[in-house]
Amino acid sequence: MSTGPTRTDELPSPRFPAHGCVEYRADGDCLVGDACGPFNLELVGQLRRLLPPLLAVLREQGPWLHLCRFQHSAMTSPQALQALETLLEELIAADLAPRRTAFVIAPDVEGANLMGPVFERSYARVGLSMRCFGDEPTAMAWLRA
Repeated sequence: MSTGPTRTDELPSPRFPAHGCVEYRADGDCLVGDACGPFNLELVGQLRRLLPPLLAVLREQGPWLHLCRFQHSAMTSPQALQALETLLEELIAADLAPRRTAFVIAPDVEGANLMGPVFERSYARVGLSMRCFGDEPTAMAWLRA
């Protein structure tokens, strides 16, 4: 995919450190993320720096999908959610948005029942196709449908 950073914690930290970490890898036409929360506003700032070069490589191959698997916690602050929506709008404007996104938030992940609908509303507000699932096979089937 890229020789640059693929994890948010590989980037220099801002004055206030990011909470949570997301690591990415490409699997064919799918960007796979492993996210370990909880997450804060500074993490979205790290994503803003990390994602564009990775997504530009994926875009060169054609339409792509995004699968993100959550571990530990899916909780995030309202400020981080607003910043995520702004980041998604920026990715759309730069033609770097995925065709579809699926989050895998297993029932044992903190905030699974609460955050799934919240993430879905955030993606819907910016016009992106996204759903949350409790398991990866169901998420992948939806992505590929």
